[in-house]
Amino acid sequence: MSDCLQARHDDLTRTVKRLKLVSAHDALVLLKNSLGAPKLLHTLRSACCVDHDLLKAFDGELRSGVSSICNVSLTDDQWLQASLPVCNGGLGLRRVSSLASSAFLASTAGTRQLQDHILHRTHQTHDDMYDRCLAARVSSGIALPEDSNTHRRRIWDKAVVDSEYDQLLSKYTDPYHRARLLAAAAPHSGDGAIRVAVGLRLGCAICETHGRSSWPACLVV
Repeated sequence: MSDCLQARHDDLTRTVKRLKLVSAHDALVLLKNSLGAPKLLHTLRSACCVDHDLLKAFDGELRSGVSSICNVSLTDDQWLQASLPVCNGGLGLRRVSSLASSAFLASTAGTRQLQDHILHRTHQTHDDMYDRCLAARVSSGIALPEDSNTHRRRIWDKAVVDSEYDQLLSKYTDPYHRARLLAAAAPHSGDGAIRVAVGLRLGCAICETHGRSSWPACLVV
């Protein structure tokens, strides 16, 4: 397993360097949808990689890649937000260390009947690795899915994401940053982005005067 994770880490390191050769938008889309966590998802589902040091190293390369592509320096809190799904105010660049337990537990739960059928003659009734991984989540206070949803990785992962989002929100005591995160995670928060981009590019009217003040104010919906 370590050899496999090391190989994926080395691949990502080379990839991040080459992404500098394409546009920032294309590079970010490729990193999110193809070259980041999706590259490791099969491994995470097939073996219990929880707390493996190479997962943290892989996440470090992802963070470095985002910083390089966008030419920004990310604090720990900013990286945590970037790793959240878009609907939770992030960029959707999921950290593999965060995904590991959800991927393994969902895969194991989804194949439990098949495992029992194959192993019934060995009288092995418990999957110790699954039980330990499950106990770790319970001790962390992360909610468990209903029995009918234990095979769905997104349901397992949602509980982790909600916990990370709440953790991040609780850190922000400054009203500005709390409002920024809440706004980014609000439904349809990105709906106006394309409107503004097209309007600015084509010189369309995207600002309206409103209120009783004599000064114009921008109203961007």
